[in-house]
Amino acid sequence: MTSLSSSYSDLKDTLLTTDWFNVQLFPTAEFKATNFNKTGDNSYEANGVLTIRDKSAPVKLIFTAQETSSDTALVVGETTLKRSTFGVGQGEWASTEEIKDEVKVNFKIVAKKKP
Repeated sequence: MTSLSSSYSDLKDTLLTTDWFNVQLFPTAEFKATNFNKTGDNSYEANGVLTIRDKSAPVKLIFTAQETSSDTALVVGETTLKRSTFGVGQGEWASTEEIKDEVKVNFKIVAKKKP
């Protein structure tokens, strides 16, 4: 995971630690789509399996996709996840009393065609 942001700026470094995403041991998160459905003009949903840390679960992504140039496309979307499903927030952070289990995830992907 090369970047992440939070509505609380001081939380960013904490999210990279072993109790959270543990990016030293699990540097990537991966979504493998099993199907795509067009839901409107430039609007789509994709069902698949998301892996974060060493946990995998089915997820639906809702997103828009548009070609921004002849070799570039922009994908912007969101989903809601239960962090406990993926082992995110362990130790003293496992409780959902202070930080909710359900979290909204927004994503932005800039894709370039290979030459």
